[in-house]
Amino acid sequence: MNNTKALASTLLRLSDRLRRRVFRPRVVSVFESPVLQQVVSILPSSGTIVHRSKLATPETLAWPFSSKEAYVLHDVLVWARNGIVGQLDGAILAETGRTAYQLEHLLNRVTFPKTNPLMIDVPCVSIERDAFWTNYYHSLIDDLPRLYALHHEPFVNMAKIILLLPRPPKPFERIVMEAILPDNVQTMIVPSDRNCVHAKCYAFLPFMNDGYGGASLSPEYLSWFRQRLLLALDLHASGKADKCVYISRAKAPKRHFTNELELMACLRRLGFEAWCLEDLAFVDQVNLFRHASIVVARHGAGLTNIVFAHNCHVLEITAPDVGRNYYRSLSAALRLPYANVVLEGTRRDDLLAAPLSDIEEKIAQMLEHGGAYAETLVR
Repeated sequence: MNNTKALASTLLRLSDRLRRRVFRPRVVSVFESPVLQQVVSILPSSGTIVHRSKLATPETLAWPFSSKEAYVLHDVLVWARNGIVGQLDGAILAETGRTAYQLEHLLNRVTFPKTNPLMIDVPCVSIERDAFWTNYYHSLIDDLPRLYALHHEPFVNMAKIILLLPRPPKPFERIVMEAILPDNVQTMIVPSDRNCVHAKCYAFLPFMNDGYGGASLSPEYLSWFRQRLLLALDLHASGKADKCVYISRAKAPKRHFTNELELMACLRRLGFEAWCLEDLAFVDQVNLFRHASIVVARHGAGLTNIVFAHNCHVLEITAPDVGRNYYRSLSAALRLPYANVVLEGTRRDDLLAAPLSDIEEKIAQMLEHGGAYAETLVR
């Protein structure tokens, strides 16, 4: 019986994969499509963030950030669940996938039905990319920053804009949206029985974060976001930074340490307090990091909160295979001193013992040298 179920499941997956391949839509560039009405410059400047740190491996890394443009499109289909936009004939606009890899992933994994669309006559936008990449980090770094474009012309002068949501926002997403959305934007949850949206006017908002290997957000955007959110939460931008914070993954299903209790005892002797961020509301997380003077954490979404820190040292404990320098690039853009301890495991999710002596030594070096060992260049 079990073998029969397994065979049936395999055949179903193969059939679904074949169906997607047979009915795979063609892909066209937005610049070759008749739906493009206007190109809007959001961030005209581009550059490179270069980060050097004697306490990080490798010692030097660089991330480019590009100029940003929004596209005003006419008569398009929008699949709000994954943010992909296409022509009425079903052809997908290539630029609406954040990267070529993620677009290819979607084309191989989902279909884009054109039937039973929801008609919307007023200008609309969406920011969701794909549930596969949706968590705290991706929401704050990839999705929500796209709303920054709505504070630019011609969007600020439009009477009404609808933000299409495929699902109700999470509590922290609702707080951020209320803080950064212009007054002329209203949210709408797309009914689950509608396959897509037929938008007479759609603004494709640019991805503010470049690429996949890091959080390449421009310093200009990060400064605007931080000030806007703290103002909305009635928090001063420069609270006293005097807390030594350890972000524990003891309650996480993966990537926690086998000697977690020993690590917490070691850090407690150094004046650290351990926090499980799952126990804190979003506003409390913001406030915790706003007062942090040093944060120690294993690679994970909780480190996204350094966007709310100032004058804070960041020590990331990471596996050698990560190759995704999310928090180093974010620290560099925020001009926060950064160091890392590289674990001996082979995969980032391995359950490993924390190297207590290495962590203790790196903390001492960070505090001894302050930020003098690190250099961030924006050019």
